[in-house]
Formats: sequence, C-alpha cells, structure tokens
Amino acid sequence: MVYYAELNILGILTCLIIQHKETKDKQELFSTRAFKNIMLIIESILVLDTASLLIQNDIIPHNHMVHLMIMNGYFILQPLFPMEILAFIISIENKFSNKVKALLSVPLILTVIAVIINSVNPFAFIIGENDKYSRLSASGFVFIVIWPIIYIIAGILFLFANYSKANDTKREKYRHVIIFAMFGFAAGVLSFLFRGFLLWPFVSLGLIYLYVNVLSQSNQKLDILAFKDSLTGVGNAALYESVSGHIKEQIDSGDAEFALVVMDANGLKFINDTYGHEAGNEFIKASARFICRIFDHSPIFRIGGDEFVTILEKSDYQNREELLKKFDEEILFEKALSEDNEFPLSIARGMEVYKQGMSFSEVFYAADNLMYANKSEVKKKLNIPSR
Repeated sequence: MVYYAELNILGILTCLIIQHKETKDKQELFSTRAFKNIMLIIESILVLDTASLLIQNDIIPHNHMVHLMIMNGYFILQPLFPMEILAFIISIENKFSNKVKALLSVPLILTVIAVIINSVNPFAFIIGENDKYSRLSASGFVFIVIWPIIYIIAGILFLFANYSKANDTKREKYRHVIIFAMFGFAAGVLSFLFRGFLLWPFVSLGLIYLYVNVLSQSNQKLDILAFKDSLTGVGNAALYESVSGHIKEQIDSGDAEFALVVMDANGLKFINDTYGHEAGNEFIKASARFICRIFDHSPIFRIGGDEFVTILEKSDYQNREELLKKFDEEILFEKALSEDNEFPLSIARGMEVYKQGMSFSEVFYAADNLMYANKSEVKKKLNIPSR
C-alpha cells in the first residue's frame, strides 16, 4: 500500500511540473479557467487519497473522524472532475447560461447528500477498525460513484450534438478534451472492477498527454512557422494574430481579463537617416529588450517596424499600473548602443483595460490612441525629432 502513496506523489509532481511549464511557456492549454480548476481538483484528490493511504498504513496518526472527512472530500471532489470538463465543453459553444449551471450542479449535490447520509448510516463505504477504509454493498458504492458517469454521458451527448457543426478550432479542442477525459473514465472503470487499482495517478497521465500533444506540439508549430520576429526574438505579427484570436474566444465566452499595451519607439526615422539602418536595428533591439524586461510575464509582439504590443494577463495584469509607472521611470535611463554611437531610448506607450462589452479591436484602438497622445507629450518634453 505504501507504493500506492508514492504513485500518488508522482501524480502530484506531474501536475505541478506541467503547471510550471505552462506558466513558463506563457501559453494556456485551454482558453478558460476550467483547465486550472481541473488541475486543482486532481491535485486535491491525490493529496486526500495519499493522506488516507498513510493513515491506513500507520504512517500518520489514526483519527477516525479526520479519516472519514478525508474520504468524504475524496468522493465529493470526484464528480467535480468530469463536471469541469463538461463545463469547458459547453463554454466552447457559448451555451453556459445560469440554467445550465444549475443543471450541472445536480449530480454534485446528490453526491454530497449521499456522502452525508453515508457518514451517519454507512451504506457505500465505512472507516472501520484501525481506521481502515473498506467498501460495503456494491449497489451502495455505485450510488456514490454513478454521478461522475452521468457527467461523462452528458458530455458525450453534448459533443455528438455539436461536433458536426463546430469549426476546426472547436473540434480540435473537443478531441483533446475527449482523450483527456477517457484517461479518467478508463481509470474509473478499472478502479471499480479491480480493487486496489489507483485511479488518480492514471488520470495524471492524461495531463502528460495534454502537454505532449497540445502545448509541446503547439510550441513546435510556432517554431516551424517562424512566429518569432527575426530581429528582436519577440513574437511577430503572425503570432500576434494567432494569440489575439484566442483572446477573442475568451471575450466571446465571457472569460476575458486582460489589458493591451501598444508601444512605438520614438525617433527611429531620424536614427536611420542620420546613422544608418544598422544603428536603427540596434535601437529597435534595445527597445524590445527593455519592453521584455518590464513586462517579463507577458507575451511581447513586434507588429511593425518600431511598433510593439503586449497582452497583460495574470500577475502582469494585476500589477499593470505599477508596471506602467516602472516603464515611464526606467525608460529615462535606457540607452541604445551602435558602434561608437549612443542613443537615449524613447518609447511611447498607451494602455487600455478590457471591459465587458468591448471587442478586441476596440481595446487595441483605445490603447493605440493613448500611445499617440503619449508620443506627442514625450516628443515635446524631450525635443525628439519627428519619427
């Protein structure tokens, strides 16, 4: 039984590694919060299952009530896993209304009720002598574990109803979610048929599938398609169009939270005309390095000769005002070097926060207008030649 706990710990580490890689690579496997919730649920279940195994093997102190609460939490969390998958699938079609949310909660509520009843009058499982967990009647146990299957059946029916009319992007998401869910479904069947088969470490293998087939392949495609700007190393206009497409999907699903910062280097034309294009290129590269240093947790894109855009999400979004202040303060001390020449770095910027009801284009144009206002102000203040 101890090696079961070790497998659970490996499953937890798998989740944490993939979360770290996803954050580091600055890409989302899915465009909603559903995947984050799924990861948290799997990690929580693995923790609870490990705690139960350690209690039963006398590795941590016995406590009947604590062990019972651990197992109750374990069985309540189980239907949350397919529920979040179903919620994600429904959100792809923008059909996640309050009525749907209410219907999705029904199997979960029934599970909670069954677990509470089982705590008072055991019919599905029991924490017996020496705090050992054991199943009781097969029919009673099925009553608790049947509700995750209800979610899976509902998800399959929903997919059949919408797959044929979905576009290619949606179909690809459907396929990956289905395969991921099948890891959980197969593990659940094996766990029910063979006592002692560990369900959730097997589910964590599904996360490996997602990483290998979604995130890693996505990164490879980006390299193949040369989505990086060759001069600065940041994302190019093609990548910007791709990423903005995902943001637009988030807006359509009501799950968007971001800000756009539009930037434009000041004085590039003067440097090109006076010192040559090599000096101008160094000026652009220095601008990109500075922007990447300030917004180090957000994707940066070069969308024109001296034009840059960044999409602020997560921690950068939360700290956007502080980052913009830091941008304005530190740009005053930045220099661009080219052979024997040194140029003060000057970059105009404008930031707009997405508000519900706005389109992505409206956010961009608002940020762009603020950037041009800032450009005029900075040029007057620093006496910078026209472009």
